[in-house]
Amino acid sequence: MTGNALSGLRALVMCLLMMYAQVLGRTYDMLSALSTAAVMFIWNNPYVLYNSGFLLSFCAIMGIAVVLPALKRVFLPDRPQSNHAEKRCFIDTLRDTVKASFLTSFSVTAATLPVILNCYYEFPLYSVFLNLLVIPLMPLVMLCSVSAGVTGLFCKPAGVFLLGTAHFILEFYEVLCGTVGKLPYARIVAGKPKLWQCVVYLLVLALFVVLSHFPSDFWQKLLFNATHRKRKGAAELKKSAEDTKTVKYSKIVKKCELIFLAVAIMIIMLPKKPSFEIDMLDVGQGDGIYMMTPEGETYLFDGGSSDEKNLAQNTLVPFLKSKGVARIDYALVSHTDTDHISGIMELMQGDEITVGAVLLPEALKNCDDAN
Repeated sequence: MTGNALSGLRALVMCLLMMYAQVLGRTYDMLSALSTAAVMFIWNNPYVLYNSGFLLSFCAIMGIAVVLPALKRVFLPDRPQSNHAEKRCFIDTLRDTVKASFLTSFSVTAATLPVILNCYYEFPLYSVFLNLLVIPLMPLVMLCSVSAGVTGLFCKPAGVFLLGTAHFILEFYEVLCGTVGKLPYARIVAGKPKLWQCVVYLLVLALFVVLSHFPSDFWQKLLFNATHRKRKGAAELKKSAEDTKTVKYSKIVKKCELIFLAVAIMIIMLPKKPSFEIDMLDVGQGDGIYMMTPEGETYLFDGGSSDEKNLAQNTLVPFLKSKGVARIDYALVSHTDTDHISGIMELMQGDEITVGAVLLPEALKNCDDAN
C-alpha cells in the first residue's frame, strides 16, 4: 500500500520494535527505535542520507520525540487542580487538545524546516494549520486500511466500506491541500539556505529544547537573586521573596522562548542580498541564461530546449526557487524556436513563477510565430 517507501519502512520497523518491547515486558523508547531504523537503512545504503523522503520522515519523528515535549513543557504545563475543575473540565480539555494538536504540527514543521528549504527551497506557510486537520485523521486512515485487509477476507462488503472510508479521507486531503495551495502566500520562496544558517537554526532549536527542561521557578529565583542579592539582607530577602511569588515570571520566560524560536526561523529564512549574477542553465539542446542585477531585477534570456521535456518543472523552477526567486521581471526572447522559448511558455502557463514581461525583438513584431 505504501509502495515500499522509506517512510513506510521506517514506520514498520518502529512498530515491530514497539511490539517486541511489549512482548518482552520492556519500555518502548521512540528515539531508540528511530535510531535503530536509521542505522538499518544507512547500513544497507549509505546514500539514503541524500534521500529527501528519508530525511523528512526521520526529522518529523525527531520533532515529535524531542521538540514536541519541549513545546508542551513551555506552552502546555500541567494545570493545578482548581475549585471549579468540574465546571471547566470540558473547556480546558478542548483548549488543551487544540493546543496539543497545534504544538504537534509546529514541532514537525520546526524539525523538518531545514530539509524542506534545502530540498524544495520554499516554505508552505499554512502547513502548520493544515496539519491540524490532517494529523488527527491519519490514525483513522490507518485503522480503516488495516481493518479492511483483514475484514475483506471474511466479508467483502465490510472491507469495501472500510476502504471507501479511507479513500474518502485521502480524497479530502487532496482537495484540502489543493484549495489551501491556491491561497495567497501559500508558498514562500526562501531559496536554499547556506550551511551556517542551518547550523545556527539547529543550535538555537537545541538550546530551546535544553532550556525547556528548567522549571519556571528556576528562572524566577535566578532573576530575583540577581536583582536583590546585593541590595537586601537575609530577612528582607526572605520577605521580598514571598512578595515576588505573585510576579508572573513564567509569562516572561514564554515570551523570551517564543522570541527564541522566531529568531531561529528568521535566520534560516533570511532573504538573500541581491548581487550581480549570471548563470548558464543546463537545458540540453537549447539556450537559457539567468541574470540578476545588484538592484534585485531578474532577467531570463531565452529558456527552451528541443530535447528536454517539462523544462520549466524539471530545471527552471527548481533553479529559480533555489535562488530565492519567485518572479522573473523580464524574459528576453531572441527568436521563437522551441529550443529558445519552450521553458518560458511553461513558466507563463504555470503558477509557481511569475513572469513580469516578455521582450521580443522588433523583427518579430509582425511575425505570426510571435503571437
